[in-house]
Amino acid sequence: MLLALGSLTLSFLFAVGDPPIRLKLSDDMFFRGEHARVRVKTAATGYLLVLRADAEGHVRVLFPLEPTDDASIRGGKEFEIRGRGNREAFTVDDREGSGKILAAVSARPFQLDSFSRGGHWDYAALSGIRCPAGRTTMISSPTP
Repeated sequence: MLLALGSLTLSFLFAVGDPPIRLKLSDDMFFRGEHARVRVKTAATGYLLVLRADAEGHVRVLFPLEPTDDASIRGGKEFEIRGRGNREAFTVDDREGSGKILAAVSARPFQLDSFSRGGHWDYAALSGIRCPAGRTTMISSPTP
């Protein structure tokens, strides 16, 4: 599994070629009420998970929209993450501060049963996941 943060990439782990995950946001700075577009490109075909942590650290899932949705992606192809009703990925609701967009790709489907209930994301279960302000975390492990 590989994880990228915001517009950062893991390119320093690899000498040549595309980074494992590339995230592009529609802007560098957003104001409350603005709509944000998120584009993703992965080097390898696999399964994608994209999360957003707001300025207070609350985590929301941007992709897949529902835990039962197909999260498979083709490597080398850039695509835009769309929200409900085919809208932009998310609307900025933070009053102030910095949020984070986190993306992970895996050769195998993610096991997300503990974060879903009745075919929908269980945000009560996700509330235990906090993304502290001012800290960035990067996880990488080889995929078989």
